[in-house]
Amino acid sequence: MAMIFLDESGHFSESDFVCMAGYVASDANWDGLCKEWKSLLVKHGIPGVHMREIMSPKGKSPAASWRDEDKVRMLREFILVIRKYIHTGFGVGLEARYYRELVKAAAEEARKHGVKTKPFHSQLFCVARMCRLIMTYFKEIGSEEQLSLIFDDSPEYSMKCYSFVSKLKQRQSDVRRTVSSLTFADDSVFYPLQAADILAYATCNELKKGARAWSDTNMFTDLFRAEDPAYGLPYRSELWSEADTETLLAAIVEEMMSPG
Repeated sequence: MAMIFLDESGHFSESDFVCMAGYVASDANWDGLCKEWKSLLVKHGIPGVHMREIMSPKGKSPAASWRDEDKVRMLREFILVIRKYIHTGFGVGLEARYYRELVKAAAEEARKHGVKTKPFHSQLFCVARMCRLIMTYFKEIGSEEQLSLIFDDSPEYSMKCYSFVSKLKQRQSDVRRTVSSLTFADDSVFYPLQAADILAYATCNELKKGARAWSDTNMFTDLFRAEDPAYGLPYRSELWSEADTETLLAAIVEEMMSPG
């Protein structure tokens, strides 16, 4: 069973750009990460790593009032723990404003297929693409492990996410065969969700740059540039934007409507 911890960045119902990202690692590596993560939280006197609460001067984290360079220095320590224990990272970015416009065309396409539709929430599309990205990766490496997806417990979308994945498993045979567990957990207790929060926040900031993603030198690219080459981290990501109109529409039909 491969445990994959996932988190989102951006308020899906409000933001023009949102993303979902996460990590997979072995049980032993998750245990190692949690031990070092807890030690770093104690060292820095913070209850957890929540990027929006840390990076905003008005955030609730004790670190919110720190100087930017002190925040980066602290976050780098957590990033190096991620580099040490994580197997692979995944990320899906979506121009949500454009997506909301395009789903109107998707609804029309659905009617052509005789399918009644409900509004296609952008976070649910991100979940579907994340499942496909992860499953494709495991197929490529020849792994037959079952997947356990663990999301941050959120009143905003947890039940919607559970409902959608359940329907996705009914429609898509590969998801039904592969995803055997769907869990929602408290990120203040499950430290791997805090690691996913860092990746989601950085991914959102970088992928919205389009072709320049991860190319500029800034605090986010510096955070994910391994200081020790031995800790290089494989990372699979995809960006859906206005430049991908035809493929995005096809993906919406495939993920949200078509039986597999």
